[in-house]
Amino acid sequence: MLFLAVAIIVATANICLGPGESTNITFTVGKDELSYYSPSGKQIFENGEFEIMAGASSADIRLKETVIL
Repeated sequence: MLFLAVAIIVATANICLGPGESTNITFTVGKDELSYYSPSGKQIFENGEFEIMAGASSADIRLKETVIL
């Protein structure tokens, strides 16, 4: 039986902003980040809903978007 993670981290960035400052950060989430490998080593990509989240930490999610592939 294969168990998959409920959530995975696919990208991180450490930034330091002063009071009142803002910036844009861009991440590309591609097929490799949304796939997994079977015990035999085959890459598997399943279509479906994926929830993309961004935040200061896993306990402080500030942005969520669901994409359907």
